[in-house]
Amino acid sequence: MNMRLVSISWLLLVLLGIPGSSSAGPYDVILANSTDLTLCQGCGITPAGLGYALIVNTGVSDITLADLADAKFTVSASRPEITMLPFLNIPSPTIVGSIHPGEAMGSIIEGNTLLLPYLNSGEVLRNLAGLQFMTYQVNRGDSVYEGPVDFDVRMSMAGYEARYTIHAEVHLGQPGITYLGATRTSAVPSKVVDVSVAIQPRTLHLPSRGRWIQVTLEPAPPYLASDISVGSLRLNGSVPVDPSAPVKIRGGGRGGSQELTVRFRRGQVAQSLNAGNPVEITVSGSIGGQPFESVDFIKVTGRRRSTIAEE
Repeated sequence: MNMRLVSISWLLLVLLGIPGSSSAGPYDVILANSTDLTLCQGCGITPAGLGYALIVNTGVSDITLADLADAKFTVSASRPEITMLPFLNIPSPTIVGSIHPGEAMGSIIEGNTLLLPYLNSGEVLRNLAGLQFMTYQVNRGDSVYEGPVDFDVRMSMAGYEARYTIHAEVHLGQPGITYLGATRTSAVPSKVVDVSVAIQPRTLHLPSRGRWIQVTLEPAPPYLASDISVGSLRLNGSVPVDPSAPVKIRGGGRGGSQELTVRFRRGQVAQSLNAGNPVEITVSGSIGGQPFESVDFIKVTGRRRSTIAEE
């Protein structure tokens, strides 16, 4: 069954008068991890109440509104022209409130009841039926690609991190989505790794036909640049390192800092940006088996070309 659609404009969460984050316990995510997805060229969709996931509080203290508001998501996509932006929306602080121990929260309506069998005995569902809670925005650029796409998602909330993969079979046509399968995954304590990032050029002119965007990463001790998995790196969640470009490591050993320099195809990066100053650029990946995400800001000018150039 195809889902209902809402505007693809980004939904901003505005929570007034909510105190700081708590030290909530662990949680599980029950999610639709297999989907059939149809997008027209240049289109995007966002579920309207047809949530893709439930959050289950498996700890001994409440997951508060502040914890929910602070939830962050990063995504790595196997196809850069198909992007996913997960987010947690709070339609009403009064209705949502805290997620109590042993409680699951989310919107269950016709089309996502396949999540329900993954609730454990004794867990209670608080159904936000028809309200947008755990959802995502999926966009297609100018591509007409059809085929499989995997979205590797990292959700960070209340000092814990859940990682999961959503597989989509993507088709070209009138926008719609059907959930085909589900799973349950447990969050683990987050381990923050500090990696500084510097992006060149500092001003990116979108119509330019330059070849690469250069990114330099410097991890804080005890990590080294050589601990970074180059294959895991993604710019803005979807653009991979150009495998044909040189990779350089500069600096000393464990007693000093090291820098890793990699390059991303300029045309692919430009497709994920709009003009502005400053424009946030994220670089995410894995270092020593731990995930990280770093942010830099550059100036972006001009209008992007309609297709990705293969320089």
